[in-house]
Amino acid sequence: MSPSSPASPPLSSRSPEPSEPPAQPDPTYITLTTHLHTHRRSLLSLEILPSTSPHPLLHDALALGIARCALTTSFLTARQIFLSLVSSPPTLLSPSIEAATKIILLHDPEHLSAANWRKRRLRHLRSLNASSEGKMKDAGAGDDTATELRSAVSEEWAFLTSLLTSPLPRHVKSSTLWWQRCWLVRHFLDDHLSPNPVAEGSSRPDHSQADAPSAFISAEIDVILRAAERHKANYHAFHYGRRILHLYPGAWSHEEGEVVVERVRRWCFAHPRDGSGWGFLAFLVRWSGLVMGDGEREGLIGTLSDQTREFVTALGWKGESVEGFLREMDATAKQSDTISTGRTVGGIG
Repeated sequence: MSPSSPASPPLSSRSPEPSEPPAQPDPTYITLTTHLHTHRRSLLSLEILPSTSPHPLLHDALALGIARCALTTSFLTARQIFLSLVSSPPTLLSPSIEAATKIILLHDPEHLSAANWRKRRLRHLRSLNASSEGKMKDAGAGDDTATELRSAVSEEWAFLTSLLTSPLPRHVKSSTLWWQRCWLVRHFLDDHLSPNPVAEGSSRPDHSQADAPSAFISAEIDVILRAAERHKANYHAFHYGRRILHLYPGAWSHEEGEVVVERVRRWCFAHPRDGSGWGFLAFLVRWSGLVMGDGEREGLIGTLSDQTREFVTALGWKGESVEGFLREMDATAKQSDTISTGRTVGGIG
């Protein structure tokens, strides 16, 4: 990484708000917001460095490190801007507040006011887009608003992905950030997000084709597992996985379901103490009943149980997480047998 020098703030071509605080933001704040704005559609690796770092801000391509003391100073500046402008209309299109909320959430991932402002901004852009489409019938009318909405959603997705996959222990397990991501999926996925909107090193998401929900869910499993690598017992990340699977029941084929289960199984074998992963694996097995027949599901349960018992025996492993998973598989297998028997008896009777 190389130390960065102050640069101009990334506040687009809009004119400054008349109510903007008179105090000039500190150079670190300006440089940090500039970097985040420049790479607003890329997947960044963000890291908070010790306060003893010789440089307040370091960056190398898509990697960004900021000293804790410098981040605190930038947070105070961002908070001042946010509080001074948020009550002065029109605020939902303010680039100054948008930049400030990024710094606030980088410092404090549970800051509900900043997170909720970003949601209100997206809802406001969507209402403007709907209004433009309703009032203007000419070809191409409303295109500017629609483009701005798509860009805003893509940038929000990239920002959340960066926070949730970077080495930031508080962020990767933040209930606020995971709920923000789930909210974005529920309200904007179908119209404005591709299933794999941000790939590492890419400059922008690809909206050129409508991909199947299975591709989106598969990409989200990757994000969840990366976040779980960053912080053990990351129940918030795996609970997000349950939420999106409930949003798209039956999104996978049998083969796709087996591939995802295998990926999560390998992750669990690499982290045998992590009960959150084993619980999610058990959930995937139950959920697979939506896309598999009874025989296929029973085969999957048997294979997973045998592989796990061989793993435990080979390592001499003892742990509540693994034992709880095996009990869950035994109970699920018995439940499947009962259902199958009931169907058979009913058919004969």
